[in-house]
Amino acid sequence: NLSPEENASIYYVCGYIAKKNRTSRATSPESNFTELVSRGLLTYPPKWLFVFGQLTYSFFVSSGIRCVTRLSQAFVLVYETFFDMTIDYPTLSSICRRLSNCVLKGFVRRDSETPASCTNTKRKLRKLQS
Repeated sequence: NLSPEENASIYYVCGYIAKKNRTSRATSPESNFTELVSRGLLTYPPKWLFVFGQLTYSFFVSSGIRCVTRLSQAFVLVYETFFDMTIDYPTLSSICRRLSNCVLKGFVRRDSETPASCTNTKRKLRKLQS
């Protein structure tokens, strides 16, 4: 049971991973957030990668593992358990490493940073619209 914000974030991260790993792309977005922040260079992830991202994020939240290496190894096991697609191990390892880095980075930021105040909203809106 992921929130809409979590799903939008996972979709965005999976698009980043699809672009970095040159994974096949989806033809249409499933996230309004990705459509909103895209300046034309974002990649829409394939459905399997988005589902895999949701599973790994749920696993991350429930597991308590906070080590990148152990987390990416666990993500490989999650993939092997729930997906019957064959992906070569270096590609799968790269996808799992990027996912674990992203979720850990977000976790650390969420717990250590105070919310930033939006002092220059006009500039930020212009930047998003360009």
